[in-house]
Amino acid sequence: MKTWKNMVVPILFALGSVGFFVPVVKQLIKEEPVDGTFLVIALACFTMAVVFFVVGRKSDGGSGTPSD
Repeated sequence: MKTWKNMVVPILFALGSVGFFVPVVKQLIKEEPVDGTFLVIALACFTMAVVFFVVGRKSDGGSGTPSD
């Protein structure tokens, strides 16, 4: 059960970044100037998703050090 909890925050940030990429792609398709705000927020959300994914994988607990 702990595994899915570590994945919720990265998934939400990834979905948020996709949501912010949609207006940028629409502007590119219509050949309009790109609004930099949406692009910066999307990249920030994507970066946070990657960071939280890595942190969630490292704080897994694991088996610890092997004892002989």
